Amino acid sequence: RVLEGFALAAILGIGFGMTLGIFPLMVELMDGMLQLIRPIPPIAWLPLAILWFGIEEGSKIFIITLGAFFPIFINVLDGIRQTDHKFVELAKVLEVPRGKFIMKVVVPGALPFIISGRRVGLGYAWMCVVAAELSAGMQGIGYMLTDARSLAQTDKVLVGMLSIGVIGKIMDSMLQVMEKRIVGWRESFTGS
Repeated sequence: RVLEGFALAAILGIGFGMTLGIFPLMVELMDGMLQLIRPIPPIAWLPLAILWFGIEEGSKIFIITLGAFFPIFINVLDGIRQTDHKFVELAKVLEVPRGKFIMKVVVPGALPFIISGRRVGLGYAWMCVVAAELSAGMQGIGYMLTDARSLAQTDKVLVGMLSIGVIGKIMDSMLQVMEKRIVGWRESFTGS
């Protein structure tokens, strides 16, 4: 569930973020609606998700996708907006075609933001899967946590929480490895 919802959120978040970042007119058209939807907690959408998709997988995937979408989308949009103006001016002076400018300047400059957004989105995906399964599920880790709580099985609750932490850490580590391979050219500050 987490992988499905996260993958869908990544595709939509990166797609919408790139589109709105590259075409400012789109921001003017959609910003009001997005800013209206963004503050609504994903779990608040659960009653509608159940009405639209039923109590099975669809509603849970919807909640996970919604929860992971906005961190990814906002990071992508910010990454594009923070394209170095020196490069923008240079591309204008050299009359670089728009498509080439986007692929050679905008996308590489936004990659660190895209990857950071995906890492934050993954964390939200895990929170949302637990919330969705707590509220509308007969299986999954969220359901297991609720069931164990109602039966006062503290050990099962702790094992469930630890499982989420371990799997989440493994998935985050995989994203970090991808980040190093994709944006290895970027030096990071280590605090020393």
